[in-house]
Amino acid sequence: MRAKINRGKQYKAFADSVKKQAIITLTPNKKSIEQCKEKGLPIQPLKLRLIRVELEGDVEVLITNLMDEQAFPAQVFKELYHLRWGVEENYKRLKQWVEIENFSGKSALSVKQDFYAKVLTSNLTAMVANAFLLYFKLAYY
Repeated sequence: MRAKINRGKQYKAFADSVKKQAIITLTPNKKSIEQCKEKGLPIQPLKLRLIRVELEGDVEVLITNLMDEQAFPAQVFKELYHLRWGVEENYKRLKQWVEIENFSGKSALSVKQDFYAKVLTSNLTAMVANAFLLYFKLAYY
């Protein structure tokens, strides 16, 4: 994931450094520990890898749990970072247009049904739109 540099001292310090990558440990604060305990989630610290991606005049800090530097060298993350754009735009479309987070019920079954119905509807709409565009391309060229 992409780190918000202004949201954490460790991220900011790493962004300001010249390091290409670093291993950090995130320890939950008191409020996070309470919320995790309420929800039955683990509270142990997380070991994460920060990776620096230099763009034109900008630096992005990526966070991953892929620790194996041989299998996942830091330089491959720049290409992966650029490939994320289409995925992020799809999430934005699902959240804003399809309202994927707006469920008709509160049970696990109703959330699943709503989710799958909205994804299906979104895919069908994309298929119709692509067929429509293809038809007009072929008809007018």
